Amino acid sequence: MTEKGVVGFISKSLASLLVVGLMVVAGCGQGTTTPKVAKDSKAFDTAAAELKDQWSTILSAASTNDYTTAILTCRKLTGDPALTAEQRAAINATLAAESNKMFDAAQKGDTAAQQAVADVRKGWR
Repeated sequence: MTEKGVVGFISKSLASLLVVGLMVVAGCGQGTTTPKVAKDSKAFDTAAAELKDQWSTILSAASTNDYTTAILTCRKLTGDPALTAEQRAAINATLAAESNKMFDAAQKGDTAAQQAVADVRKGWR
């Protein structure tokens, strides 16, 4: 295997481990508690307009059980170096809560949630 092939293999392996780790952490929560939206939303009061818009997208998706949009938007934002500690905590709490809700619904046979699990796995790469 060439050096480029090894690096690609390692990158894909790490991405897969990250997804599995998220699923394990999400599955270890106690119930399907959602974050305290009013408290979490205050962290975004002074945020830039684009960040506020993305947070609004997350909250809207979470309120309609659009797990894919909520989770993948949270994931995208976690890499933003401009986030404050409060904003990062709100995003991580929402990511965990939405993951828990999605996996709980999927385990109960919700076909939309099962499709969301597959979509999140694809979009995580």
